[in-house]
Amino acid sequence: MGDIHLGGSDTERLRTVLEAAKNHGDAFVIFLGDLVDKGDRESLIAFRSQISEFGFENKSLYVLGNHDVFDNGWVHWRELMGPSHFDIVIGNCHFFVLDSADGIVGEKQSQWLEAKLKNSTSAHKIVLSHYMPLVPGQRTYLRLADELEAVSLMKLLTRYEATAWLGGHYHSFVQEKIENVTYLVAGGGGGRRMEPIKDNFFVRAQVTADKISFELIKF
Repeated sequence: MGDIHLGGSDTERLRTVLEAAKNHGDAFVIFLGDLVDKGDRESLIAFRSQISEFGFENKSLYVLGNHDVFDNGWVHWRELMGPSHFDIVIGNCHFFVLDSADGIVGEKQSQWLEAKLKNSTSAHKIVLSHYMPLVPGQRTYLRLADELEAVSLMKLLTRYEATAWLGGHYHSFVQEKIENVTYLVAGGGGGRRMEPIKDNFFVRAQVTADKISFELIKF
């Protein structure tokens, strides 16, 4: 889930999702950017306290969003949440987390991603970012700013047989399979709602040896 836009101590939406994940026995949770609304340290601390309370302290992946770096947000993020781009293998999934907080990925990260994709032997290769290369079915500026970069990155995922690219920023749910790669936007955490899904929601992924399926869950 992306785009919780937590501000201050109001953690109701976050608690709802974490409680659902805990009760269902989900292995881990992924937050696809804009965890907080204004990049302030107090809101990030409130976020982390809820993660800890529900037992997901070491079972969460965090993606940096544009709101997370407002004001002095990057300094707070680095201190409290960790690096803004990295890769990690969990089970049969290899996740590649990109820093797209300023609306682009950039040459250095693109080269890093290609090298990582090329060398990965995991069954599922999954890219995570806040800005997506496209928002399927929607004419919107709420995607990566550089169209040529977006197309180039999508071609990388196709070339190295990635399974999916998951992101947020657009406050709704859309998905589309393009050249055998699933592009899924899950910006259901809060903020101004957008078409076609105007409810708050999270997406639950079910992983098997040969496929990943996604289920939209409104709350």
